[in-house]
Amino acid sequence: MRRSDVLLGVVVLSGAFAGASCGELTSDDPHQKIADQDCAHCHIEEYKQATNPIHVGAMPTTCGDCHSEKAWHPSNFHHGFPLGGAHLTAKCNDCHTGDPPVYEGTPTVCYGCHKSDYENSPYPGHQTYPTTCQDCHSTIAWKPASPTEHPFPLAGAHASTPCDQCHVGNPPVYKGTPTVCVGCHKSDYDNSPYPGHQTFPTTCEQCHGTIAWVPASKVEHPWPLNGAHGAAACAECHVGNPPVYKGTPTNCVGCHKADYDSSPYPGHSTYPTTCDQCHGTNAWKPATPAEHPFPLDGAHAGTICAKCHTGNPPVYKGTPNTCVGCHKADYDSSPYPNHQTFATTCGDCHNTTAWKPATGGGHPETKFPVSTGAHSKFKCADCHNASLGPNGKGNADCVGCHTGTHARSKMDAKHKEVGKYPTGSAAPNFCLDCHPKGKN
Repeated sequence: MRRSDVLLGVVVLSGAFAGASCGELTSDDPHQKIADQDCAHCHIEEYKQATNPIHVGAMPTTCGDCHSEKAWHPSNFHHGFPLGGAHLTAKCNDCHTGDPPVYEGTPTVCYGCHKSDYENSPYPGHQTYPTTCQDCHSTIAWKPASPTEHPFPLAGAHASTPCDQCHVGNPPVYKGTPTVCVGCHKSDYDNSPYPGHQTFPTTCEQCHGTIAWVPASKVEHPWPLNGAHGAAACAECHVGNPPVYKGTPTNCVGCHKADYDSSPYPGHSTYPTTCDQCHGTNAWKPATPAEHPFPLDGAHAGTICAKCHTGNPPVYKGTPNTCVGCHKADYDSSPYPNHQTFATTCGDCHNTTAWKPATGGGHPETKFPVSTGAHSKFKCADCHNASLGPNGKGNADCVGCHTGTHARSKMDAKHKEVGKYPTGSAAPNFCLDCHPKGKN
């Protein structure tokens, strides 16, 4: 117990003894003067009876070095290294041996206490190991060891592999053990039947991972092995006995020339051999032309090529890529409305989802609605006069429909008060300037 203050010859105690005092001690034996008082004068019996560790002959009587005034237990001393993990529950005399136990000069490195473990380790033998035990062992438990300075990370299947599978011999050899894959896996390389590795480099990690030796991941293949290629056996492309790898074609037609030559529908004789323009790796069929002149979406996506590319063999080069090129018959024979006065830009009213119903997609509904209201009952040609030009505002013929009470001669008379009203020969759609939605 450390004294906290000395006032006029009186020791004032704190902590667990706050409020008490030793008083003014006399010089009668065995007492000493107040200036020489220390914990051991009161706690000498605790000192003598301490067994964990034994204090007599091994510990000084300066109790304040390890104990505090807050509580006698636990002691608070400065160990040479942190007492964590299994050291925390170890008894002092496990390391501080002797009778009495020796404290001063006790080793603070692992090997100082664990020399016998080092020398007697059968698995693996440590004769070639350094004595820096912490490189592989931790304070949580002596076993299992976890080498922190292995030449390569012990990940995947290597993490659970016993040391003597790579470090062979009796005792096992560590220094000079190969650190490259083929050093341990040479027999796997030599005996691989599928595919034979005779033409392969011995840099195993290019195709194999540490998680499992099989299947190989082929990480440096000339192109990604995805889709159907991911499940294809190597020998399907790398043929021969042994299989040939170096020089194997890396373009589609190198393996798929027979597919190209024998394709009956459509015949490919006029096609380029850049197969990936139309075919994907998920499946050879159906083809999905990536460079078609227009997107094959909507109903076009399910249309077979020969519907547009006709002939025997089918013709591809020069096939029209505008709607009317394939849909001229639809345009010519449309009875409702009759299309003779319509432009042949079919996309103005039709879309690829379905030919019917027409969407009238080219009409400016927000400016002049024809899907609702009074104008919804008229055919397109009732308002749009082909003789006036292409479909649009320019060929709208308002005065052609608005007759009788809306005849131009009557409308001119009613609009005399309207400034800038066009009289005489004005365009037949001049009404739209003031009546953009066909209303008053």
